[in-house]
Amino acid sequence: MQTGYSKDFAGSVEVFGEFVGADYDTEVCDELAVLHAAKLLPGERELFATKWWDYRALHPTKATALFAHEYRLGFKRAARVYVDIASVDLAHGFKGESIFARPQREITGMWNARMMADRWCVPYRFWINTAIDYTADNGWKRFPRPMHLHSEEIVKVVCEAWLEELSGRLIEPKHPRYHAINYAGLPDQDAFQNWLCGQIAKRSQPQYSLAQYLYRTPMLTERAVAERFPPHIIALAREDARYKFNHT
Repeated sequence: MQTGYSKDFAGSVEVFGEFVGADYDTEVCDELAVLHAAKLLPGERELFATKWWDYRALHPTKATALFAHEYRLGFKRAARVYVDIASVDLAHGFKGESIFARPQREITGMWNARMMADRWCVPYRFWINTAIDYTADNGWKRFPRPMHLHSEEIVKVVCEAWLEELSGRLIEPKHPRYHAINYAGLPDQDAFQNWLCGQIAKRSQPQYSLAQYLYRTPMLTERAVAERFPPHIIALAREDARYKFNHT
């Protein structure tokens, strides 16, 4: 199956930690995808250009397993916060260890929800926690099931919350592929450079974020910055880095 994912990314465990499915090889991933999501697979390719940066290496099966893992973590968090609407059998989101051992309806719901998060470039944990908080605060008697996580209502709420989150702070991927030292001119790396520069350009004083991502935790290349920011802003960023980070 042609999925578009890249095998030269770091392993899933190194980036995301342990989760059920992190060790699935390509053959297992392909088999599970065909068995449980054959009708959804044609829509996967375009998502490799829209999903959150950390997930662009992941096979769709492994991405769904990670989404399910975050769903369980979200339920555990919510059970602590919203004890009055949490029940024992929902405390972990779903019974058993693997989402792929659940009924097909639940698998399809989880797969569709993950695809929706990918379509809008939202990290899975943010998508799930925002959806759970919204339902808890708006009178839902139970936390949302997988099929609820891609409903029109939830999509609107989460996307608006994500845009607000991005307007308040810069959020960076965890994957070392997007560190400037690992830049190799690959399409997703160029797309990330464009995206991060675009986010920084929205700031009222972009030189401070440029100083951060050029010098302190380098994720931008000097070439990318030079192509998108005027020289006086870059000079201010360099001066800020010299003052804050002893950059010379």
